Amino acid sequence: MEVHQWLMFLAVISALIAFPGPSAILCLTHGARYGTKKALGTILGGGIAALTLMGLSAFGVGAILQSSASLFLFLKIAGGVYLIYLGIQTWCSEPIRLGQSAGTRQYSEGKATFSHCFRSGYIVGVGNPKDLLFFGALFPQFIDVSSPFLSQLIILAVTWFVMDCSIMFIYAVAGKKVGAFISGPGAGKLFNRISGSAFILAGGTLAATTR
Repeated sequence: MEVHQWLMFLAVISALIAFPGPSAILCLTHGARYGTKKALGTILGGGIAALTLMGLSAFGVGAILQSSASLFLFLKIAGGVYLIYLGIQTWCSEPIRLGQSAGTRQYSEGKATFSHCFRSGYIVGVGNPKDLLFFGALFPQFIDVSSPFLSQLIILAVTWFVMDCSIMFIYAVAGKKVGAFISGPGAGKLFNRISGSAFILAGGTLAATTR
């Protein structure tokens, strides 16, 4: 792989990852509710989910998914239902106590663990079957057929993982900053409503999507 190909790949994925999607919303929400330390679990879960999808795509699962309408339907509905469930859970949860330091957010901090955040990040990240098809379509554009395939795949995957985690960390920090500037139970309730609605909308969009 030539350096200019890698730089082009870096530019493309940076724009794609930065565009707010379900994983970004989750990192933003967890950053506000639990602080950046626990949101690292969310970020790591999403990054490993992307690596999982890349590996499955490389082993031909994406091609199987492309040819199986029923499997694609099942996976997209499952992913959509989980996002909607996450949205309802966020909507109905006790208002987060924004405007407090991380050490005084007793309700939010006590409610989730690193592993809980990791699990949520992984499920949201791996729950969109279109990403399997996406990686299967994106990576070949930057693969040099005259060079070893595996080493190039590793370079692309590591680049994606690093950029994904970096950008999602920015979302988590932004969430924490938003939480620090908003105070009062009314604001916390509004934050829950907005975040929950975003998850529900994302879930409905995923469930209704086509290949």
